[in-house]
Amino acid sequence: MIAAEKNLEVVTHNLANAKTPAYTPERPLFSSYLDQRLADVAPGGARPAARSVALAGNWRSDRPGPMRATGNPLDLALEGPGWFRVMTPGGERLTRAGSLTRDAEGALATMHGMRLLDDRGKPITLPEGRLDIGPDGTLTVDDEVVARLGIASAPMSTLARDGDTLWRPLGPVRPLERDSIRVVQGFIEDSAVQPTTELVSMVAAQRMFEMQQRVVQSTANTVARKALELAGVK
Repeated sequence: MIAAEKNLEVVTHNLANAKTPAYTPERPLFSSYLDQRLADVAPGGARPAARSVALAGNWRSDRPGPMRATGNPLDLALEGPGWFRVMTPGGERLTRAGSLTRDAEGALATMHGMRLLDDRGKPITLPEGRLDIGPDGTLTVDDEVVARLGIASAPMSTLARDGDTLWRPLGPVRPLERDSIRVVQGFIEDSAVQPTTELVSMVAAQRMFEMQQRVVQSTANTVARKALELAGVK
């Protein structure tokens, strides 16, 4: 029941972020579980069968969400692999959410105030003027090069979720090969959640929970009847 409940929580969270730009859905991973006390008393040294199921973690796909044109020169999307590097109060994080703005000091930042980093790991300050961003992440203002975006290379398996669209790297941040960088200006990446798929998963999770609940109720009733029989209660 606990495993089914965790599954339902994950699916519900995915559905809640169906409109969150660059959100990556998750899938729960389960493993069989045997209490060590039961394993220690296995008769004849035989390996007893697992008695339960436990949540082993979450799986995430590397598949990005679809790109959507906005026409805003401060909206950026990555076509293919890669992550934008941003600085947060907790340290450097990675994201694919490219809805940007200029903060009060002219630095390029996310809508939540986290400053975008360049290829040297420094915040990017933009002078006033027409901003153009090339496919390789080069930023020019009125045809003058001012910086180059810091695009990181990190497999999903090496990242830990830190919010809906932020990821904490579990190891050193490595730059993406320049030939692999494809920045698209005036676009954002939409959520990778497929609502129809998540709704089907939610129904399946609900039914699994209800089935396990009926098993528990049936077992409890059987145990109660046996206890009354042993006690001689009619």
